[in-house]
Amino acid sequence: MYRHVIYLNHKYEALVPLGLLKYLILSLTGILLIVCLINFIRLQKKKIYQVIAFIITVFINWYCLIYLITNTTENYRDYYYVGLLLGLGAVLNNIIAGLIFGAGGLDKKTPLG
Repeated sequence: MYRHVIYLNHKYEALVPLGLLKYLILSLTGILLIVCLINFIRLQKKKIYQVIAFIITVFINWYCLIYLITNTTENYRDYYYVGLLLGLGAVLNNIIAGLIFGAGGLDKKTPLG
């Protein structure tokens, strides 16, 4: 399995501009985190689930950003797989948190409520 992962890493590096994709995920995650922070600060009445959602969003985003910045395929052979999944999870978490903060919470008028 180890050899197969190394083979796939070289194959992906030849096919896809992974450096550009990495910085695209980093910038998208950072922008969405800033938008969530602004929306969280704008809330007048902060409910407990909004505070918990904000803490989880910040934790997931910082973990994703630190992982993508500090690691390479030399350190972790499965860097591309884990980085892609962490980036996707962080972006989806930011979208859900944006719905929670931007819509004013989960009540009957929001799409999630």
